[in-house]
Amino acid sequence: MSNPRIIYFDNDHPALDYRGEWELQENLFIEDRNPVFGGRQMRTTGTASLTFDFTGTEFRMLGRFAPVNTTESIRPTWRCFMNDEEFDGDRTPPRPENGYTFCYRGGDDLSRTGTNRFRMEIEADESAPLWIDAVYVRPNPTSSFESPIWARLTPKDPSVRLGPNWESIDGGDVRYTADEGSFVEIDFIGTRVAWWGSNLVDQPQGTSEGSYSINGETARPFAFTGRRTDFDPGFQEYFRTEELPAGQVHNLRVTYDGFEAPLVFNHVFLENGEILERDPRTLPTSTPQPSGANTSLLPGSPSPSPPGAESSPPSSNAQAGGAQSAPIGAIVGGVVGGIAVVLLLIVLLIFLKKRRRRATSVLLDPPAPMSYVAQQFPSQGTFGAVSSHMSNPSPGGVQAYPASQRHLTGDTNSGSSYPYSYSPNGVPPGVHVKSRAAGGHIPALSQTLTSPGDMYSTSSQPSSGNTQNVSSKAQLSASASASQPQTQPNYHQDSGIRLRDDQTVISDVPPSYTPA
Repeated sequence: MSNPRIIYFDNDHPALDYRGEWELQENLFIEDRNPVFGGRQMRTTGTASLTFDFTGTEFRMLGRFAPVNTTESIRPTWRCFMNDEEFDGDRTPPRPENGYTFCYRGGDDLSRTGTNRFRMEIEADESAPLWIDAVYVRPNPTSSFESPIWARLTPKDPSVRLGPNWESIDGGDVRYTADEGSFVEIDFIGTRVAWWGSNLVDQPQGTSEGSYSINGETARPFAFTGRRTDFDPGFQEYFRTEELPAGQVHNLRVTYDGFEAPLVFNHVFLENGEILERDPRTLPTSTPQPSGANTSLLPGSPSPSPPGAESSPPSSNAQAGGAQSAPIGAIVGGVVGGIAVVLLLIVLLIFLKKRRRRATSVLLDPPAPMSYVAQQFPSQGTFGAVSSHMSNPSPGGVQAYPASQRHLTGDTNSGSSYPYSYSPNGVPPGVHVKSRAAGGHIPALSQTLTSPGDMYSTSSQPSSGNTQNVSSKAQLSASASASQPQTQPNYHQDSGIRLRDDQTVISDVPPSYTPA
């Protein structure tokens, strides 16, 4: 657990209960040792008392003491009590002093778990008044106090980041620099900052300058001098900032601009600062700083917003709980979204695979069987017809047969080849039909086949005597073909027929079809 910081309570803190004759005096007494904490003090010139309740392990009552020496005693006088037990105060100083310790108690003299009550009884007069300036307390790690309070930081605090060229005194409890451009940064929680440093001996006494900036804003200059007295002047306050927004983490940057007296870093006081020595940059910022000043000083309390962020206290417990649950909701949403994306990709992949399989199946399915009819014409005027049917045609729409079967037989009384024509029942794939005769039928083509070398055909059966009536146009075509040179049909659209020789005239004939 982090160590607690020293806490200062100014003289007007509500926990201080004044009795008797008291007045608030704003006098800095700059000719005396040490500055006045907060710039004002409570002053009494008669019989008075005060009480203060606290929890902690060390206690000091601080104020201004200006001794008046008489032949009988030193005035003013006071008595110190802790938990109704009287104890001796500190020895009196030889000269007026601000921040003097009237009463000190610590260690086993204090209750470490319970509340301690301090009481001070004072006898003063107009010629020998007494001033109360502040209360110094080293709290327990679990202590809490009513605001306003001042948390004291030292150079060893984890929130302090020193730049180069800072010298060390007293084991690091005091730092100073005389190099121009040296700087220090402090991240803090609080509403005001005051910088205190001691006056070192054997150092230049001339006036030097420095500057400070809050949250990266325009730097503000300040001036200071070295030790110029023959006695120890104690501390000096280098600067005090204006009031800052509460409930936020602020950044302080102090730079030494030279050129005489060194810049000394003893204490930095943070108004309404945290009581634990910890770097506010490492604190979680998921919940806003509560508006109550007491809870903001408790260890483990919700951390404030980062520098420059607007603070807005939660309006209800539900709102605070919602802020804590926001990261869980984001995680759950991310997981669900990721699962949905994966499922969508799987469904899309299945759809594409089915679509590709369906397209492949369509391409691989063979076309329906087609029937071809070969019409043969006998050479001596008789007409015979042979019907031939093809099953399982080749991919081009026509089935090829061995050379031994590549011939057509017509009339059973003749072994010669006859002129023939054919009309397919269907249209093979890839064939473009250019024209049709009236009635939707393509006219039959009569050709003479004499060279069986590259010819293909289906096996034909002899006619059983049944004949077909052939139109006069077809008969004229058959008769004309007997006296004309033989013509080789050249079928396109991958018909499969390719017959050529030197005595054959090539004629491009489009395929003819009859509807199924």
